[in-house]
Amino acid sequence: MRKRYIATILTAFGVVGYLAMDDSQDPIKVRNGNTQSAEPDYIIQGLSAENYDKAGKLSQQIDAVTATHYPDSDKTVLTEPSVVVHKNNLPRWGIRSYTGTLSGKQDLQLKGDVLIVPMEDGNTLSLSTEELHVDLDKHIADTDKAVLIENSSTELQAVGMSLDLNTQQANFKSQVRGKHTPNAQ
Repeated sequence: MRKRYIATILTAFGVVGYLAMDDSQDPIKVRNGNTQSAEPDYIIQGLSAENYDKAGKLSQQIDAVTATHYPDSDKTVLTEPSVVVHKNNLPRWGIRSYTGTLSGKQDLQLKGDVLIVPMEDGNTLSLSTEELHVDLDKHIADTDKAVLIENSSTELQAVGMSLDLNTQQANFKSQVRGKHTPNAQ
């Protein structure tokens, strides 16, 4: 009977020793706490947010079908975002696109059929492009992509644009072409 115990103990030591020396197994990987940081910490369905300036006046409204926030980069991915930029509590510009990425609280990158329209009564002007960067703090919209600006009598095409949403002044970067039809409606 003693021989059985000794044989069992020696066999157990042999198995443990063999497993300890088996180099073909992957070493155990210890994950640090940051491995899950690429996952969102919240997802909002039906986002509606208002931002105010330092004086307490409404600066912009942001709506989106969904908003997914990633804490590792402090970025929020927006689906079908719509932005209304205000000045003196009055809506000045409306901007929409298929997708958007908000970095921090002021840098908004919009992609996919971006449309910008002035919100003033009687203004039929529209601006369209494929990508647009909006500095929500400074109210500056900028793109290096093709831009089309049109209303009932005018069409302007350019590559690249910087638009000051406060002063409503646009600077076109290159390849500017325009067509104006007087008395067209």
